[in-house]
Amino acid sequence: MQLCPSPACPFRVRHGFAAEFEDHVERCRSCDGPLEQAAAAVDNALAWPGLARLCVTAVLVAALAGFATLLVPGFQAPDELRLTLGSDLVDTLGGALSFGELSLRPALSWLVLGAILVEFIALAFPAGRALRDDPAGRRKLQVFALLLALGGLVFKGWMSHRALVEFSPALFAIDVGVPSASLVILTHAAGLPLLLTLAFVNERWGLGHGISIALGALLVLELATALPANADLPRQLIVTFALLGAALVLLGRPARATAHGRRPLGQDPTHAPELGLGLVIPTSGLVAIHALYLGPLTISAVGQQLLAPTLDPEGIAALTRWLHLALVLGLTALFAWVFTRPQLLTQRWRRAFPRADPAILAREAQAIFRRGLLRSGLLTLAIVLLGREQLPALEVTILAAILLDLAHELRLRLREPELVPLATQLDVPGANALAAALALEHKPAVVQALHHRALYHLFGWWLPTRVLVRPRDLESARTLRDQIIARPESSAARSTQAF
Repeated sequence: MQLCPSPACPFRVRHGFAAEFEDHVERCRSCDGPLEQAAAAVDNALAWPGLARLCVTAVLVAALAGFATLLVPGFQAPDELRLTLGSDLVDTLGGALSFGELSLRPALSWLVLGAILVEFIALAFPAGRALRDDPAGRRKLQVFALLLALGGLVFKGWMSHRALVEFSPALFAIDVGVPSASLVILTHAAGLPLLLTLAFVNERWGLGHGISIALGALLVLELATALPANADLPRQLIVTFALLGAALVLLGRPARATAHGRRPLGQDPTHAPELGLGLVIPTSGLVAIHALYLGPLTISAVGQQLLAPTLDPEGIAALTRWLHLALVLGLTALFAWVFTRPQLLTQRWRRAFPRADPAILAREAQAIFRRGLLRSGLLTLAIVLLGREQLPALEVTILAAILLDLAHELRLRLREPELVPLATQLDVPGANALAAALALEHKPAVVQALHHRALYHLFGWWLPTRVLVRPRDLESARTLRDQIIARPESSAARSTQAF
């Protein structure tokens, strides 16, 4: 059995794996390139390190999920109160809080919020923009974001203690006692160093990005807790797995330009005049949905003030739903233009493939942008509409992105166990172009956490774009990275580059 080794073969681009031929065939029927004898199987000695990393990640996910379910000492109501009011009511009122609710989920939220706030602050001032363009400056911004997140968690813990002191006598029929302020604050603040420790351990000995893995573990725990509580469990399971399959297909088969992968490469596949590589971009992400997370409440409140004399409550509710949907789709189109507009794609590709025809790159960028915009609109539309039916479409989409990232990294590590990370400081299109250019030079590479990062783009630099390469390819990958990361000529292009 023979395989076509070209990463730009139209068959590989279209189907995701190499074309196979009998031994008597001399040339690939898709790209007319030479063939190589296929290995009988992956060498077990090469596969074991990748499988060991998968086991480490699985253990970390199980440990984090188990820790998240543990109840925090001092936050449980006594048994006599549960007998008086009932366990469900007591838990609803905060009579039993787990480490996941009180420590881990707030830590993830503040980690993301701190990164977003620091990004906006850096963009607002010239000194901040200079820090964004420098690796050492970027590390300073990351430290500032972590300190901001830690300060936010301490403040949240202090406010939570005040709320317990003020409201616990009114909530409970008997005195349950209030935990000390230091216990509440330490419980809130402990989640962040725990997540950072897990991220370090996972990135050193496991698969994927540590923060991404932590979020995935909490999502799995949330789904596992919510599904059994549903009245129609079989139907809910079928719907959830159907949503997961649809999200895997949509995110795993991103938009491609029609013409890519359907032309011969010529004599120089590394810098072909007509680039025969299936360059891809993911959707414009979920930023619009997160930006309008409280949109329905805000729109409804404004509608009740302005339209109460002319519309009944049902009319205001219907108007709220339509306005929210229109705003989400409008912001999706706006963010698609900001993050994946044709000019930005062409700029990244021309630096990665300097000998490719600029006119062809521009044409393909326009085609990919249109297809990516359509997919982005369909994704956000499905999430909003299914969310109104109390279906976990948003959680399933994020989980699908994390699973795809793990699968892509594992597939490469099974063949190349010794991979080293290269910090790219590139946005999603730039990192994608870097990996594609390395693949054209027969240097295996994968962008770590690419699908998850692509859900947030500029606002997701807490998931840095790192490319995993072989140690012997590190210098050439670093040279190509510096070539792509060259400072844009216009400040507008510079402002949209996410690190």
